[in-house]
Amino acid sequence: MTTPNCNCPCIPIVPCCASIECGPDSDCEESDFISDPDQPSCHDSEEDSECENECPEIPGPQGPLGLSGPQGPAGFGLPPLMVPQAIPEQRRGISRFYGMTSGIGNSTTTDYATNVPSGAAVPFPRDGFVSGGIVRNSPSSFILPSIGTYKINWTVQTNESGQLQLDLDEGKGRTVVYTSTIKNQNPNLGDHLFVGNDILSTTVNNAIVRVINSAANYRPVTIVHGYGASTHANVQSLLIEQVL
Repeated sequence: MTTPNCNCPCIPIVPCCASIECGPDSDCEESDFISDPDQPSCHDSEEDSECENECPEIPGPQGPLGLSGPQGPAGFGLPPLMVPQAIPEQRRGISRFYGMTSGIGNSTTTDYATNVPSGAAVPFPRDGFVSGGIVRNSPSSFILPSIGTYKINWTVQTNESGQLQLDLDEGKGRTVVYTSTIKNQNPNLGDHLFVGNDILSTTVNNAIVRVINSAANYRPVTIVHGYGASTHANVQSLLIEQVL
């Protein structure tokens, strides 16, 4: 009978055999060893020693770490996305300018004692809430302080029909903003309400914006208080807000 390689520790029940190896000189009794068929066991005899099961492989200690490999080549990626920086909230502004006709609520005389000629600007001589550098340049012209995008809303009531629109001066003369043109063609005298709004983008700091009586009207418009039961002062209003 071929004797298997039994040069391994036996698995004892009692501590006294913890270091005993299988072999002819083993002092452990067979009853001292685990009888589990899944575990290696051994016994001694006068002639030879035999393991009933192959001893399991016992891993040795972990070896030292190897050297780091060379750095790999650079990958192929897209350049970083350039996102336009938004204007901080503290730089944005919203301002309201207005004028009042005579009537209840206006403790002084009308702001519109004279009419607005063809091609001239509508005055909004009083300041409401003002912020962010959006201020007046004159009673009828207003400063857009920084390069950006502005939302502009206005209401004006006149006796005559006609057209109102914005113009913009960025340092090279005034240019009509034709997309802002609004009209009221009611043929009756009085109660011609103009409600306008537009979005403007500026390319220079301190551009100047105005609401004008279109030069194509060829006649002035008159801003007066309301008729009939409307005894309160009428307010002509201009609201400018920087949105980008």
